[in-house]
Amino acid sequence: SLVSASSHGFALTNDPLLTKQERIESQNRVLNEYLRRHPEDKTSLEIINHQLQSLPCFQTSDGQHTSCGHSVLTPLYSALGFLDNWDWMHSWLGAMQNGGISQQWIDKVVFGSGRRGVNNSGWANEVIWQEDMNFSLQSREVCTQIYENIQKKGEDPRAWLLNECQPSLDFSTRTSAFKIYVDRIPKAVIFPADFKMTLKENPNLKFFLYSGEFDPYSPVAIFSDETKELGSLIQYFDFRSSGHDGFFTEDRVWRDLLGN
Repeated sequence: SLVSASSHGFALTNDPLLTKQERIESQNRVLNEYLRRHPEDKTSLEIINHQLQSLPCFQTSDGQHTSCGHSVLTPLYSALGFLDNWDWMHSWLGAMQNGGISQQWIDKVVFGSGRRGVNNSGWANEVIWQEDMNFSLQSREVCTQIYENIQKKGEDPRAWLLNECQPSLDFSTRTSAFKIYVDRIPKAVIFPADFKMTLKENPNLKFFLYSGEFDPYSPVAIFSDETKELGSLIQYFDFRSSGHDGFFTEDRVWRDLLGN
């Protein structure tokens, strides 16, 4: 009964480490586009990053939670891939440049609505996605290898203003009982060659694959394995002016969905 399938914001890949590296590199590329539109925020980010060099810790008003070092900027990494969040980022960066990292930022954004709790479906999705679905799990060893690879290209990602390898990598919160249940889920990593076999076995199934040029989480570079392997078996389109939210904002996606 399946007529067509669509995928956006995720690609099947062959090399988890390279995929993670391309993700890190794309964060700097997308940030540079953001700074092209808001050039004054470069100074704001430099000031904030300078404040974080000594890895200070910030507490919520109630003293129940603590965030240290670059993890304070995690909401900015999370927002970067959604272009409709760029005005929100611009507003906060201006406020933080003028008043420093505010208590409001810590309470409302880092530990409030902008932060996923560890015991929700979002967290479960993060564990399954990074460990079992073609992405390398973030760790000190992985980040060190990525840094070495990028430095061979003549760049230093440790100096980049936004980079998800910058926060202190402390996974102690993920040793909860909830992770034990996640670990029991049967694991079935799918590689491009596996998917190619599936599509060949189902020739009438139309498959649409989309990426966004400003998507730092699943950058356009990581789609090459899948598009190369699947070729004419799929219909692939890269949106030149959207990010991770392209699935909701691009008319072409809806036309393909309604037409198939």
